[in-house]
Amino acid sequence: MTAGPATIGVDIGGTNIRAAIVSPEGELGARLRFPTAAQRGPKAVVDDLAGRLRKMIAAHGGPIGAVGAGCPGPLSTPQGIVFETPNLPGWDRFPLRDELAARLGLPVVIHNDANAAAWGEFTHGAARGADTVIMYTLGTGVGGGLVIDRKLRIGPDTTAGELGHTVLVPHGRPCGCGSRGCLEAYASATAVASRAREAIAHGRESSLQSLPPQEITSHHVDHAADAGDRLAQEILQEAGFFLGLAAASLVNALNPDLIVYGGGMVNARPWLFPVIEKTIHEYAFKAPAARVRIAAASLGDDAGIVGAAALALAP
Repeated sequence: MTAGPATIGVDIGGTNIRAAIVSPEGELGARLRFPTAAQRGPKAVVDDLAGRLRKMIAAHGGPIGAVGAGCPGPLSTPQGIVFETPNLPGWDRFPLRDELAARLGLPVVIHNDANAAAWGEFTHGAARGADTVIMYTLGTGVGGGLVIDRKLRIGPDTTAGELGHTVLVPHGRPCGCGSRGCLEAYASATAVASRAREAIAHGRESSLQSLPPQEITSHHVDHAADAGDRLAQEILQEAGFFLGLAAASLVNALNPDLIVYGGGMVNARPWLFPVIEKTIHEYAFKAPAARVRIAAASLGDDAGIVGAAALALAP
């Protein structure tokens, strides 16, 4: 580790919790990963996390400046409270910041996990050196983060950057948020798998028919597209169109330097990126469309950890 106050970045997910000691330069040291087992309830999860972090801090030996934790929203960064979130049952108005700080004796900051990933890519990843960056995380849902004029924008209610809930199709496909026609309902990994199952049920020919319908995932669709499956290619290109349409509006609104795509679905970028770029150029103003670049995230699963650690000491 380099000199200077290290921080700890924590990425709390519905399935696993990951954490690491992070240097000021974004280098990861000791790591840990363990099942969230959220059904235990929030206090049991935080007890488990704090106990593991204390051992990691003791083994590190050097000073730790603060802890940053990325967590699924909705949440309030100023209040340090996680509101009810689907992947963490029982975490309704749970004071995560204060509960973790009390157990560790360190300052703790919490942020939406997608915002943490965006900040990680901005400070140490694919968006380093840019001024205004849009980040989409393409996974089970579609998350997002906005860095505008080199500042992470979270809004007074910590809800800025919920890019997956841009409504693109009035009265369209139902979304998990309770609305309809959201980007997430058309371009998430969940949506891609659902589209494949629906098309096969309606008689479309596809190599994916060899799988039990309930087992089809976006990874299967991606692999089938690479192998020449026409249905799989159409589904991914449709997702790319909706991603490009959503991005075009933000290109006009924010005039960004860069749009970064992360998450598991980014592996399908040979099918997504050309359509995204084409759609941006079709629907956005010429000058900002010519300026903006699109890129895949470079930090992978570590983006949230690196970003949360960097945000722990942010003013």
